[in-house]
Amino acid sequence: MTVIRGFLVGLAYKFAYLGLRLWREIVGAELSWFSVDPVKKTTLRHGFLGGSVAMEISPELLGVGYIIGPRIAGITFAGGVLSFLVLIPAIKFFGDGLQFPLISPSGTLIRDMDPTTVQRHYVLYIGAGAVATGGLISLIRSLPTIIAAFQRGMRNFSPKSAGAQPRTEQDLPMSVVLIGSAVSPALFFWRWAGPPPRTVSWRSRPP
Repeated sequence: MTVIRGFLVGLAYKFAYLGLRLWREIVGAELSWFSVDPVKKTTLRHGFLGGSVAMEISPELLGVGYIIGPRIAGITFAGGVLSFLVLIPAIKFFGDGLQFPLISPSGTLIRDMDPTTVQRHYVLYIGAGAVATGGLISLIRSLPTIIAAFQRGMRNFSPKSAGAQPRTEQDLPMSVVLIGSAVSPALFFWRWAGPPPRTVSWRSRPP
């Protein structure tokens, strides 16, 4: 009943802002602005250059935040604060004087980018590298478990180990795992690189 109630509340909320357009889904503002000096006729910059705050109010994200819990949600929020209040202003500050684009496919200079464009062209790759590094660290930490599981699997080659444990606690024999690991890629490669399947064309009979 709780799931159905949450679904109905989320549906009503989404219909209110997406169907009836009562409010916007994403609200936010940049923390810097420009003005023109009426005497010197020069452009002046004010505020926190490159900084911005925004919030996406959607029932999907609220549901995900409820599922992952406050700790993981807090880490995600901290990543957003680091991106939009530290990294993007730093990129705007150090790249403001560049006369050539770095990795922008469109050729836009950093000083002409808004915070969202900087996030899409630069900070996005920093986040991807952080995710890859976290996965690598997790893999290194789980190496003892992987090695222990491999050693237990190698013991299955011995016929004496099969009778030492109940049948319900025995894993697949390592020979079956190795053969399946070798045959599955071979079948995939044969299907992918082999001849295309024959197509049967049905011709209409003459009247």
